[in-house]
Amino acid sequence: MGALVDASAVIDLRLLGVAGDLPLSMLNRLYPIIWTGFWVQAASGIVLLVAYPTKSFTSPAFYVKLALIAAAMVVMVRLKRRLSSDAGEAPLFRRRAPLAAWSLVLWFGAISAGRLIAYTAAYSMYP
Repeated sequence: MGALVDASAVIDLRLLGVAGDLPLSMLNRLYPIIWTGFWVQAASGIVLLVAYPTKSFTSPAFYVKLALIAAAMVVMVRLKRRLSSDAGEAPLFRRRAPLAAWSLVLWFGAISAGRLIAYTAAYSMYP
């Protein structure tokens, strides 16, 4: 999850004005890292789900985490479209900054929900 969230955070922070000297065109190089991180995360998540299904399915935090990851990926795709369609810096804050801020909030929430799964599960393993 580190590669996915870190690469996404770099894009989000740049769109929020951090490291203003970094060209926006350079950010497109991070999207293959994001997608690779997503698929690695999905594969490892499926393995964990198969290993401990009761733990995941009895935790409300698991469902929150899945929803937050789905929302964050939708926001990431929308940011990529806007990044590709806008050539200049002028519409930076008006069109992209709210999405970048939401992306950071969603990823922070997904990480937090993932950490809470261990504490909110009704059962670790089926008795």
